Amino acid sequence: MKRLLLLFLLLLNISLPAQASSLVAVVESIRIPPYEAAIDGFGQACSCTTKRFLISELGEEALLSLIEEEKPRLILAVGNEALGKVLSVTHIPIVYLMVFNPWDIVEDQENISGVSMNIPQKKQLEILITAAPDVERVGFLYNPDRNRIFAEKAKAAADELGVQLLSVAVHKSADMAQRLKEIVKEIDGFWMIPDIIVYTPETIQHLLQVSLENRFPVLSFSEKYLDMGAFLSVTFDPEDLGRQAGEMAQKILKGTSGRRVMNTEARKPVIQINKTVGKRLRIESDLDAAEMTLLEMGK
Repeated sequence: MKRLLLLFLLLLNISLPAQASSLVAVVESIRIPPYEAAIDGFGQACSCTTKRFLISELGEEALLSLIEEEKPRLILAVGNEALGKVLSVTHIPIVYLMVFNPWDIVEDQENISGVSMNIPQKKQLEILITAAPDVERVGFLYNPDRNRIFAEKAKAAADELGVQLLSVAVHKSADMAQRLKEIVKEIDGFWMIPDIIVYTPETIQHLLQVSLENRFPVLSFSEKYLDMGAFLSVTFDPEDLGRQAGEMAQKILKGTSGRRVMNTEARKPVIQINKTVGKRLRIESDLDAAEMTLLEMGK
């Protein structure tokens, strides 16, 4: 009996540090529904204890000081701002979440892994040509300072799929209309990406008006543009994005280095189609059948 009691106490002493060592510091810039859904998804996939730090309530110095005091095994950075605030931490593994184009923030820091909000470029183009099969020449405007790597991957994806990508660099918002005018007669589709230099409320409205006048479909990165005249939107599922990050964190906590875990993109696209716009653009496809196919592609 004494031996059993001794064994129980020994196991108890071993288990307590193990639980403490699974602490994850969750750093987020602001509490908004997509971030909360992503954090919920993270909790579903990661068997860990979390403590949250809100940047809007803490200065950078106080944030880093608190992280040092807590000694977490891992930091979850939710959003671009959160990732930027913890870049100076190099001795704790970091997993980022809800970040678009993380390669513009992270260089070769070996303790950083994560899941970007990007849907793979090839998948986005596949969705566009499934919904609008006559599309062969796609317009693509981007700011090279913000989206050079994205544009390079988009070009490679287009070449692989046999689609001609007419990509044009835009250095300031005021030039967007002219750059669009230069290619509008050469394209039969358009791919709009998150780029705050190229796309402002005014330039988006102009693009969608031009698309309706010239009858080419626009693939957008947000469903809110469907009501404004975009034909198709491809976005991500925040909760599933969180689960991806949770699975990655679980591997790291079990001993896999952040470098070996690598970085990945959103695996589950959320696809919506505006059939009214499709009919107005006279898209040559069965839009109901296309919608069912897109539903399957998004699973």
